[in-house]
Amino acid sequence: MADLLHRHGVKSQIVHLGVELLEDPDFSTLGDIKEKKPRIVAIPLHWHHQSYDVMELVKRIKTAFPALYVLLGGFTASFFHEEIMRNFDGVDGIIRGEAERPILELVQGILEGKDDFFSIPNLTWRRKKHLLVNPLSYVANQDDLNGLSFTNLPLLKNYTTYIRCAGQPDAVKSLNMVKGPRHSASTSPIFPLMVGRGCPAQCTWCSGNIPSQNTITGRTKVTFRGEEKVVQFLHEARSYGYQRFHVSFDPAPQHPDYFLRLFKRIREEKLSIECIFESFGLPTLDFVKAFKATFPGPNSRIVLSPDVGSDRVRKIHKGHAFTNLALRESLDRMKEHGVLCDLFFTVGVPFETKEDVEETIRLQREIRRGYRNVKDLRTYTLDMEPGSPWHVDPEAFGVETSLKSFTDYYHFHAQESRALSSLGYWIPITSPG
Repeated sequence: MADLLHRHGVKSQIVHLGVELLEDPDFSTLGDIKEKKPRIVAIPLHWHHQSYDVMELVKRIKTAFPALYVLLGGFTASFFHEEIMRNFDGVDGIIRGEAERPILELVQGILEGKDDFFSIPNLTWRRKKHLLVNPLSYVANQDDLNGLSFTNLPLLKNYTTYIRCAGQPDAVKSLNMVKGPRHSASTSPIFPLMVGRGCPAQCTWCSGNIPSQNTITGRTKVTFRGEEKVVQFLHEARSYGYQRFHVSFDPAPQHPDYFLRLFKRIREEKLSIECIFESFGLPTLDFVKAFKATFPGPNSRIVLSPDVGSDRVRKIHKGHAFTNLALRESLDRMKEHGVLCDLFFTVGVPFETKEDVEETIRLQREIRRGYRNVKDLRTYTLDMEPGSPWHVDPEAFGVETSLKSFTDYYHFHAQESRALSSLGYWIPITSPG
């Protein structure tokens, strides 16, 4: 979006708080705003974990600069847009869902001195203290996605630090200046490669599926970027030193035609790169072969998420579900073709019994013993994500939660120690007492 504004003559800059704290532990957002004197400040509120910090920052900005237009966006802001606007008067507007054309039109209108924003899609805003909600009518099509640039890195302040820190300086607040860069630079930088939007599956804990996206963003279908555009941005990212790319977009794992074409173009371009690919289901044999041929490097791998060891529980919760037998067969194929793999599991989901957890443990032990190509096997817990099926209808999943409104999330994340130790939900049948 910063690049889109830049190309339309609007001076813009991305300021990443984590990067700035690495550069200067005494960095002040208010001081930066005072120095640059922007007309608009746009703050992402995508992950619910940001709820408290973002709103406290909004309060400080609006107190210091009451004439500054403060804009929010992202999934959490979109899902709770009306509640946020009602309860936090420091927020002047929220762009719901996909924001490329809306933010361009809004910024141009503000800079021209307009106060009539009725024509701007996806915008929730104020006019004379009245809360107004414009239609959710903009969703990016393939032409829109192809027209975006994700590699204009100089628009990010101190972008070389961002790259040096593997592009993931998200935990730097707990690291000092000496430990931070050394800790983060232990692996080569990873570029998040955006190849499309949308997901037709419906995992119970995720708000990124099509039913939820339809509510939050208006998206009703999956859209891929053109293969040639993806290859172009691979070249551009490599010019900044990136050799590893992360793909987390696999809406149809049993129909990998798009990726087979893309991988072929990468080979034709003789791009020597590595890839971490999150497969939403189990990859086909053709995909495994093409992946190995395209990304033969030692750090390339396919990431699978069996989530649980029980076929029954997996079928309830996972959109592209598969059986343990199919998982073993897939791991056999990857081992045969020399493809490395990471596996992610979870624990504590609804309808999971003690026996199911024991089955997960047995499956993990079997995989560790039998598949040397599995390099990393981790078990996580899941938290309550706004707009996910079990957040929207917790009773259907036998779940209880105190996190229903945005205010709930705001207060929850105000208590840092509690937010790190609690998932935001509990299952009464398995609770003590």
